Order: sequence, then C-alpha cells, then structure tokens
Amino acid sequence: MQKVQAKVRKFIGKYDLKMPLENWNFELVSEIGELGKEFNKGSKYGKKPQELTEDFELEIGDIFYSLLGLSNQANLDLKSCLNKVLAKYKERFDKNGKISSS
Repeated sequence: MQKVQAKVRKFIGKYDLKMPLENWNFELVSEIGELGKEFNKGSKYGKKPQELTEDFELEIGDIFYSLLGLSNQANLDLKSCLNKVLAKYKERFDKNGKISSS
C-alpha cells in the first residue's frame, strides 16, 4: 500500500495537483457520487438487474486516487488505517456477530 501511496504522491507532485485537505475530501465525496450515478445507469434507475457500466471501473479508480490523495495530504498510512478498522470490525463481530456498530 505504501508503494501505491508513494506512486500517487509522485504523480501529484509531477503534475502540481496539490490541494488542501478539505479539497481532497470534496474530491472524494464527488467521486463517490459519480459512482452512484454509474449504479443508477447500470440498473436503468432500478428498472432492471444491476450491470456494471463502461465507466464503473474508472469511477472506482477515481475514488481510490482521491482516497490516496486525501490520506497523503493528511500524512496517514492507508495500510495502518485499514489494519485499525479491520481490528475494530473483528472486535465487533466477535462481540455481536456483526461488524456494524448498531
């Protein structure tokens, strides 16, 4: 994961794409919304079974890039973040039989 974060950090630096932390958040949320649009398109707005659209993979990539940019700007190691959340989910599952908090 650290190699992927470094790759994105280098790309952002090369193309001067640096921006404040809050802008990365807006970017991530926007990209998640665009993925939602692809879900709507892929089901003809709920009128047929879900299919993956042509742009589905690109939207997932946009989300991943934005998440990497956000984590880099916040100086967070995504591997560490993932390990912490997996431990949290394991604890919840071991205690309640589910990973949700409610």
